[in-house]
Amino acid sequence: MPRIPARLVASVVGLSLLASTAHAQFGGVVPRQKLFVFGIGGGVAVPVSNARDAFKNGFNGLAYVRVQPPVLPVSFGVNVTFQRFDLADAEVTVGGVTTAQSSGTGELLAGLGDIKYDLWPGPIHPYLIAGLGAYNLKTDPSGAAASSQSETRFGINGGAGLALRFGRISGYIQGRVDNVYTSDTGAIDTKSIRVIPVTLGIEF
Repeated sequence: MPRIPARLVASVVGLSLLASTAHAQFGGVVPRQKLFVFGIGGGVAVPVSNARDAFKNGFNGLAYVRVQPPVLPVSFGVNVTFQRFDLADAEVTVGGVTTAQSSGTGELLAGLGDIKYDLWPGPIHPYLIAGLGAYNLKTDPSGAAASSQSETRFGINGGAGLALRFGRISGYIQGRVDNVYTSDTGAIDTKSIRVIPVTLGIEF
């Protein structure tokens, strides 16, 4: 299980202090100043349920553009996510023969549309988020007889986060549950896999 870097913890603390200063300056109410915003982020990715049998904990990256109407508590985004894992003891079928693979990598690349709901206005505010789109799952086991497998499937996600505004830049930390509907073959012999990415990032 990957350890959360000390820099990540320090970043969260720093964002909290800056947001507290903004909260005092703006009296707890900060109107939306932009129609379009862009965001990037990264963090850990934790496989759960059946995916835990095939993947070890990994990392995730996120980039998005969001449209936020100034008078509504909701905004709409289009984002690209990437998650990478080391393979655990996965069973992979090659040429009709099922073998165990304990090394290699797995990747999830997704293009998603989502809706975000801010629970209340202000420089520090929690939010809910939900989305759907296409996920490409690629497994690349090591070994001379092993071959990589790739499939693109429909998936949904949902989660919550905390936004922290300071000036024209906002920081955020959020956790989601990605649920990808897959076929019953490959490294994960199930109809769906679930992964929880926890992401820390900035929005500008």
